[in-house]
Amino acid sequence: MILAAEKGEHAVRLACGCPSTADLRLGQNYAALPSLEKYLHRLAGCRVSPFFRVARAPFFFPQTGLAGWFGRAERLQRISILAALLGLALATGLIGWFGLDQVLDATLRIGWKGLGLLCLLQVPIFLLLGRAWRQMLPGNVSFWLPVWCRMVRDAASTCLPFSQIGGLVLGARAATLWGLRWPVAAASTIVDVTCEFLAQLIFALLGLSILLASTSSGTLLIPAVAGVVVAGLAGWAAVWVQRHGVGPMMRALAAKVAAPALGDGIDCLEMELTQLSANLPALLRGIGWHFLAWMGSGVATWLTAHMLGVQLPFIDALAVEGMMHGLVAGAFMVPGLLGVQEAAYVALGSVFGVPPDIAIGISLVRRARDLLVGVPILLGWQMTEARALRR
Repeated sequence: MILAAEKGEHAVRLACGCPSTADLRLGQNYAALPSLEKYLHRLAGCRVSPFFRVARAPFFFPQTGLAGWFGRAERLQRISILAALLGLALATGLIGWFGLDQVLDATLRIGWKGLGLLCLLQVPIFLLLGRAWRQMLPGNVSFWLPVWCRMVRDAASTCLPFSQIGGLVLGARAATLWGLRWPVAAASTIVDVTCEFLAQLIFALLGLSILLASTSSGTLLIPAVAGVVVAGLAGWAAVWVQRHGVGPMMRALAAKVAAPALGDGIDCLEMELTQLSANLPALLRGIGWHFLAWMGSGVATWLTAHMLGVQLPFIDALAVEGMMHGLVAGAFMVPGLLGVQEAAYVALGSVFGVPPDIAIGISLVRRARDLLVGVPILLGWQMTEARALRR
């Protein structure tokens, strides 16, 4: 990004990943703000790469331009923090209600060997997820690139105080560090998330069918069906947007942020999305690989329950895992699904005869596994960012 002053104006040049670059001239109405790097640091919680480095500071923006954008981002951040605090209160309340001693006893019953086995089981799941994302990338891209970027995405979503959206951003960012153009990284991420969401919907429907066959109580069926319906509508909306183009909406957003400066970049992103959305065989393959990964998460739940002393049938474990994700689908703004995941496991466990302390233990073991797997991944990602900053 290059900043230059001309006759009372600021000219900003943005490298958008297309053959051309876009120029933006901002008007006379300025509000002195701290440097862009400071705002990106506050927004992303990490150091800023050379792509965002500004040639001259302090940086000035119109009061109605990027200042408003960062204000909205800060509001979303506050909402996410509030959701995390409410989730933490919910998790603490559940543990206190069912007894801290019982929950700790159930959780520690698995041991380090069992926890290590669950961490190893995550490896084939990452390979399946990377294979799914690989369907959306050009043929010359290494198989290991989407695997690594998917690992970064999941680690950021589970270990950092971000919502799931923050994990998506960091996953796409990791792809650009290894040479992938940002429109390709962003478009493939969007389409991959859509495929994963549709596969999750199929998995949730499988869990719902098992749940319907297992109980006639409407206490849990009503929210379960509602969650699946909402997830289905959201999946349909995502597919519709991609099929009909995101350009108009993104350009409307860009007009509030920086007018035509992002125009070429939005065109590149829309072109990539259109091409990917039109490739039906690749989409179906991506959904298939994601469904296998969801089945793998069901295997992990079944194995965890057995190591905690509950003989949960495999088909019931699939139902618990599928419906858990269906119930928490609307809580994407809660970092790490804190509290929401525990409540879903308790509610579903009661249907299939899993004691509440064991259900909470399954959730806590899952979080321990995510931390053991995710922290080394984030350290590796930080090393990659540090190398990029030195270049």
